[in-house]
Amino acid sequence: MVLLIADTEDEVRRTKTAFDAADVEITCRAVIGSDDGLDYLREHATDEPQSGPDLVLLDLDDPDDGDDLLEAIRSEPVFGHLPVIVLANTSTDEDVARLYQATANAYLPKPETDEEFVAVVETIQAFWLEQAQLPTRRRRH
Repeated sequence: MVLLIADTEDEVRRTKTAFDAADVEITCRAVIGSDDGLDYLREHATDEPQSGPDLVLLDLDDPDDGDDLLEAIRSEPVFGHLPVIVLANTSTDEDVARLYQATANAYLPKPETDEEFVAVVETIQAFWLEQAQLPTRRRRH
């Protein structure tokens, strides 16, 4: 399962539409805002393999908003290992470098068309959930 943390309801709708249209078996759960995203992760990230997300898709209108959220995610031992893919409207070299320094696993410019977004979703499944070997969930201390 992919957890989408988005800034707006429109971003949620667009992303969920791409997941529905894509030829993928993964589901997408969505929350709006960093606080709700962290709350969701804290509530659902447990030792049970099927209880929490496999990765986080962070959809940002402003790439500056991602640093604190990435830091908060990485500071949690139970879900800090989750891959985080950032989608953002700008892709300046400074934005990209800063988000990677904040430990994003991947940075993608937001797709411009619905078809491009479907291709991104299919690529996420193919690479992150089928090809890459992800760490197992960590235990709470």
